[in-house]
Amino acid sequence: MVGLLISVVILIVGITFLVWDNLSGWGIAGTVLGGAGVLFFVVLLVFAPMNAQAGIREYYAVKTTLSNARANNSIENAALQAKVMDMNAWLASVQYWYSLFPALYPDEIETLEPLK
Repeated sequence: MVGLLISVVILIVGITFLVWDNLSGWGIAGTVLGGAGVLFFVVLLVFAPMNAQAGIREYYAVKTTLSNARANNSIENAALQAKVMDMNAWLASVQYWYSLFPALYPDEIETLEPLK
């Protein structure tokens, strides 16, 4: 959120320089950088929760598959363990980012536990 605020300030300063200095280099640079920053953070605000929701669904799918494989003594243990490691790495990463930016991620992230 701080990055979004900084981008908005840079955009406003760039527009101010454009108006006062009649298309100065600083005004153009500030407007372009500020606009790009604002666009980046708006896209981030839209896509971060969507990615988290997809990951949560995948987490539950892997959890169900793991339970079924253990019940049936499946031969696919190596592939399944690799998927469990990937899912636990994803979960650790998302929980870290959730601790930094809780507004961007669903609260359900906090309740998920690593698969065993």
